[in-house]
Amino acid sequence: MDLCVGMHGTRSVQKLIEVVSRRPLGHRKLLARFLRENVATLSHEINGNHVLVKVLQNWSHQDKDFIYQELVKKTVEIACHKHGCCLMQKSIDAANQEQKEVLTMAIAKQTRRFVRDPFANYVIQYVLGLKMKHISKEVGSQLLGSLLDLSLEKFSSNVIEKCLEATTEEIRNKMVAEIASAPTF
Repeated sequence: MDLCVGMHGTRSVQKLIEVVSRRPLGHRKLLARFLRENVATLSHEINGNHVLVKVLQNWSHQDKDFIYQELVKKTVEIACHKHGCCLMQKSIDAANQEQKEVLTMAIAKQTRRFVRDPFANYVIQYVLGLKMKHISKEVGSQLLGSLLDLSLEKFSSNVIEKCLEATTEEIRNKMVAEIASAPTF
């Protein structure tokens, strides 16, 4: 762990990740066992974060699936952190379709919590930018009923704007109706 989070050690571990990506599976499994137990901790460390990103960039989808399992299990803990939110976005980019579906839905289901968070709101905006209609619909559905309050806040107002552009027509119509019918409009 000291190597992973250290300024110089992190480079050695990143090189190790590259090397074991071209070696027998046993090497990756051994390293993955350690990393799996520390995904959340590493995601919060600037240097540890780079270790996980190196796995995302160099290992097969199957070999790096342990990261996605941990991201889904600890979505709130990781997305609500200044370094963890970046890892979430990079993980989405490095995912296969199944991993992307599971991770983005786990994120979307936390919309109510993430929309006001100074870091996780960017994860929600990123997910909306993917224009996955069913995910955008989930985000928009969770925002309904609170649009007026949320539109007055710094982070959540940006999410609402992005959602209006990305969500389904059905949810967009409900959002517009909620805003337009407000007594304080």
